[in-house]
Amino acid sequence: MAANRIVLLLPLIVMIGLFVFGYMSIQQLDEVTNEQLQDHTEFDVTGNNDGNETTVNVRWQWDRLPEDGVAGDDFMIIQFYDEAENLLESGAIADVSLQLTHSDEVLYETSDIAYEAGGYVVSFQNEQSQHETLGSQGEWQLVVEHADQSPDHVQLTYWHTWNHHSVSKGELLEDSSSINNIDHWVVERFESIEQK
Repeated sequence: MAANRIVLLLPLIVMIGLFVFGYMSIQQLDEVTNEQLQDHTEFDVTGNNDGNETTVNVRWQWDRLPEDGVAGDDFMIIQFYDEAENLLESGAIADVSLQLTHSDEVLYETSDIAYEAGGYVVSFQNEQSQHETLGSQGEWQLVVEHADQSPDHVQLTYWHTWNHHSVSKGELLEDSSSINNIDHWVVERFESIEQK
């Protein structure tokens, strides 16, 4: 009879041990804050030029959600540069699309863009609901016609904020210091444009 107790107790002890180990492992996962999120954001920036138009595709995705919540507006700016890395004047927009996605489902789409001589800027809201996070992943496609000179490089600047604020994309494009009083971080990517 004592041998039967061991046969019954041994699987129970193993199950309890696995449960405790699993719970402790889950609790030890690295949590990130909004300030640390830039180290957990992946970017893919590509550009190509066919002689008349330059197409830039930007994709981003956070690999974790910040523990301190999601709020505020984020901004992205695209700027074009020549071979000597001099900033080029903005060309006419032929096409633009910004899509915020979640699990390959488009949650938000816009073609609203601000542009000045120095670049093109979009903004989008970060928001978290029970099942979806808006702003944690998406794609921005911009097609620009260049009358004078085709660009050789593209620069993406991404501002992430985590508080509600009143800075507009036009203000940011005119004076990037307008965001200095808001909690934020900035990531820049400078890439060569493929010439076709």
